[in-house]
Amino acid sequence: MSNNGNFDTYYKQLDGFTIVKYMGAVEDEYGGDPFPQFLLCKEGHEDIMIEVSRDPEGNEGGFLFISDAND
Repeated sequence: MSNNGNFDTYYKQLDGFTIVKYMGAVEDEYGGDPFPQFLLCKEGHEDIMIEVSRDPEGNEGGFLFISDAND
């Protein structure tokens, strides 16, 4: 999975996947904020893991906002 410069196409790859497990937060080897990791599954596809990063270059972990779908 790569973004090839197009974030709409990149994130649409996740359509239909379900988060099945929070894997924890992996420490940044340079001492920055940790990277939250999640295991995702979708029938007929290999499981994937996503990590929340501050930016596309992987400079420190980021924060994932969780809200109601109606907000």
